[in-house]
Amino acid sequence: MGAPPVPDSIRAAFRSEFERTLILSGGHDAARAERDPESGQCDPVAFARPFLANPDPIAQSETRPDTNARDAATFYTPGPNGHTDHTTLREPALQSVR
Repeated sequence: MGAPPVPDSIRAAFRSEFERTLILSGGHDAARAERDPESGQCDPVAFARPFLANPDPIAQSETRPDTNARDAATFYTPGPNGHTDHTTLREPALQSVR
């Protein structure tokens, strides 16, 4: 799931042409989220998908490796599935979102 990785050459082209705040998103794990701003490829990074299945992804990633699985079929759809039925750090991990 997700877009293909953006080549470093394209990132460098954006950075050289755009001098204002540049936000990258897509495919960042904790290490890359730190590395990209430190290397000057961007300013902050943005996350979206981790928040869809994990209401508290930062806390979960720091203490619980078994974060909730993402179900793309429920992204941005009506009803509670995929929006309000996921566990938080204080609750036990779900075996399945359905």
